[in-house]
Amino acid sequence: MIVKALIADDSPIMRKIVRANLEKANVKLIKESKNGEETMATLKQGEVNLLFLDLNMPEPNGWEILDKLHKGGKTSELSVIIISNEMGEGSKENLQKMGVVGFIPKPFNIQAFQEVAVPIVESIHNEEKKERLFDAQREEELITLFANETPLCSIEGGYLSFEFKESVVKIEKKELAKMAILEKKIL
Repeated sequence: MIVKALIADDSPIMRKIVRANLEKANVKLIKESKNGEETMATLKQGEVNLLFLDLNMPEPNGWEILDKLHKGGKTSELSVIIISNEMGEGSKENLQKMGVVGFIPKPFNIQAFQEVAVPIVESIHNEEKKERLFDAQREEELITLFANETPLCSIEGGYLSFEFKESVVKIEKKELAKMAILEKKIL
């Protein structure tokens, strides 16, 4: 998956510093928000997988945003890094229970950014590479199957099902565009 970051901080200077460091870490899709309202609106669009969150922002504040994300189960699909000067040990433990994966203290600390954010960015980049590799391997397997026999086809819920002599392949309807490309390679 592609790294899609959101920097949620009311300080334009902090947003600029985090953006510059994300760009150095090869992150191309970066959004910014200056308050909780903008942050929530951007998160609702579902186009973010890495959130840099300031705890002290105008309504709703970072704590409230994190609480909503945690209660909604969103912190499991979103890497949240807190940028704040309010991080006592008790706070860190509570934040980790809410799904926070890292902390960068204010004032901004480049070493903390490199130790916390860069490995998370690299992890997301690696997931994208694994997904592409899986898709390529799966495509090769399907080409081989379709080249050797004609399957029985059926629709089951949100899947298109191809039944071969020795296997069944289910493809989500939303992946049918990939099947059209695959069909051209087979024919």
